[in-house]
Amino acid sequence: MDKVPPAIEGIVAQAQDLVGLFLDHQNFGDCPTEDEMVAHFVVPFLQALGWPPERIAVKWRYIDVALFESLPRIPENCRFVIEAKRFGAGVEGALEQAKGYVETLGLSCDVIVADGIRYRMYSCENGFAPVAYANLIRLKQTATDLFTRLGRP
Repeated sequence: MDKVPPAIEGIVAQAQDLVGLFLDHQNFGDCPTEDEMVAHFVVPFLQALGWPPERIAVKWRYIDVALFESLPRIPENCRFVIEAKRFGAGVEGALEQAKGYVETLGLSCDVIVADGIRYRMYSCENGFAPVAYANLIRLKQTATDLFTRLGRP
């Protein structure tokens, strides 16, 4: 990607600054946990894309992060379910867990799996086929599709 969208410049810069440190186990220690990645990357990324705090629920009904089109925060208003994993864990394996939440709650919404740095979106309408991807430290032009789809309504 030639130019990082201005709204996410800060979170992208933070990711680029910290990933090397996260991988240096001798000087950093254990990789950040799933909850740390949600707090330090996922939520700030969503806010940078325009989601206000009241529409971002953390640990809502066992879902790591749920995004709501409108209030109240009830299943009918849920637009996205985000299943987070610790940094460096394979995010692809989190799809089944996220689909389980969607099915259990009777939701009809897209799913995102993320480790705070990598985000992969799956379309509920298309049988949870992958539809968008972004890696904050290796942004490609195709990441704009994720930013557009994930942008607040």
